[in-house]
Amino acid sequence: IGESFFKRLISLRKEEPIIQGGNIEFIESPSEKVIAYKRTLGHECLLVQCNFSCEQQPALVHTGGTVLVSNYDESCNGATLRPWEATATIWR
Repeated sequence: IGESFFKRLISLRKEEPIIQGGNIEFIESPSEKVIAYKRTLGHECLLVQCNFSCEQQPALVHTGGTVLVSNYDESCNGATLRPWEATATIWR
């Protein structure tokens, strides 16, 4: 994970009201090694999934949305999280 990823996270915190103050709800994930939660603010919804293992793990399946940030440059199939992968998907 490069410095630019962390700079992007800091920028998003400043730019996105949903990250600053949206309601938060933890979601049961398909793996005990994945933490998932959603934030909602008005009509927006943000889904965050973090794989805390060195192995691929199942992800929460979802449709639509736009990947706001990920620590991997290339996109994945959405059904799995790669080792140490963290993603945030937003619906506006």
